[in-house]
Amino acid sequence: MKEVVLCFLDIESNMLRDSWLNSWAARLAPRSKHKRAPQVHVELFFRDGDSNEGYCTSITYNKKIHWFKKSFSRQWSFRSIYMADHIYVKLKAFCLQHIGCKFNKVGFYLMSIGLRIPGTYPTYFGFKRRFFCSEYVATALRECELLPQNASKVMHPQELYELIAPISSISSLKQYGHDEINYDI
Repeated sequence: MKEVVLCFLDIESNMLRDSWLNSWAARLAPRSKHKRAPQVHVELFFRDGDSNEGYCTSITYNKKIHWFKKSFSRQWSFRSIYMADHIYVKLKAFCLQHIGCKFNKVGFYLMSIGLRIPGTYPTYFGFKRRFFCSEYVATALRECELLPQNASKVMHPQELYELIAPISSISSLKQYGHDEINYDI
């Protein structure tokens, strides 16, 4: 079994607090069942074996899909999904094939009025597909049958967070040995 970690940032993160775009995304978030601050960004993390290191992939506004080594701060929320090796290979291949795809501004903005427009429209003109962060991650998970086929590819990060909760586990990117964990009782 292989692990992929979904890394979420909520609007209360210091990394996002001053961003008008993320504030706007937070206002569009579906209401959480758990009364938490809404998630407004998501990335996939592919761990290198049992180490704390690995490769991260996602996209941010006006950028392109990236694939690079990254370390994460404590401000992130992590959810692990475990899968068979062949599914892991398929998911990683999907992500690597889409490096360099641009941001789906049309789909991102139209979500505010309830329209879900996937970033497939550029392909009609011979261009690469476009994504925003949660669209990219949801599409990748759906293509690998980790999400139901009837799940939307175009969804808000908060919606994705709640959708994957039953099939994932709360996680950390840091590995601890049993002798490193202390409980204050």
